Amino acid sequence: MSAVMLIVIVFVSLTVSFAQTNDEFLSNNGDIALREMVLELKNAVMHQNERITALEQKCQSLEKKNSESAEEIIALMKKIKIQDLSIEKLNQNFRVCEKTVKKVSKMFYTVGKQRPFRKSQDSIASSIPRTERLLSTQTTVTPNTDSAVAFYAYASQKIPSPSSHFILTFDTIITNAGDSFHHHSGTFITPRTGFYVFTWSFRLQNDSHVSTELVVNNVVKGSVYFDAHPGVGGNSGGTVVVHVNQGDDVFVRTTQFANLGDILSDHIGRTYFAGWLLG
Repeated sequence: MSAVMLIVIVFVSLTVSFAQTNDEFLSNNGDIALREMVLELKNAVMHQNERITALEQKCQSLEKKNSESAEEIIALMKKIKIQDLSIEKLNQNFRVCEKTVKKVSKMFYTVGKQRPFRKSQDSIASSIPRTERLLSTQTTVTPNTDSAVAFYAYASQKIPSPSSHFILTFDTIITNAGDSFHHHSGTFITPRTGFYVFTWSFRLQNDSHVSTELVVNNVVKGSVYFDAHPGVGGNSGGTVVVHVNQGDDVFVRTTQFANLGDILSDHIGRTYFAGWLLG
């Protein structure tokens, strides 16, 4: 009986000792796992801090660039305002110059037409004997060719992609009787009131279309539209007979139509402008 009791006591002791050892093992393993988790969290926080620091640096760099860009924009806006003022002054000077040119052209026309007339009358009178002048009841005067008004000019090179209401210029003058066509502005300033014939032509090529109009003092008197297709081109133009007054401006410009392509002018086909006073 005592031997059985002894075995039971030994078994119970071993069981209790094993349970204590197992609890200590689990406790130690739990501490290790917890420390590893804490370490991982610390590493994650450190990594996040590094990313936040990098993002803050990028934000500071972008803010600096934005500030510099804003300063550049302000400086450019100031330059644009200054350029706008300069352009306005130049436009005013140009309008003053145009008015001056018109006045001078009228003066030259008046002086140029009066002097040849007086000279021709004096030369005719001096060539007739005195007795014939006294007996003659009518004197025949030869026509004065200096009174002719006519012009013809063409563009020596292409006009690239003209915008709306672009005034065409014709830099090569062939005829300018009366000196009333001004090739720099492409404008004919009427020297004498009367009926005039005006004709113009422009050349297109490939896939392009342009609409032009003849204008007298900003009043449209005629217009022509031409649509060239790929591989097909040529000249198109118009003719207008109109009454104009002395000092009127006559020129050719593009219309408000959405034009496309270049206006060509070379030895194959010229872009030109011409006009003359009807007798």
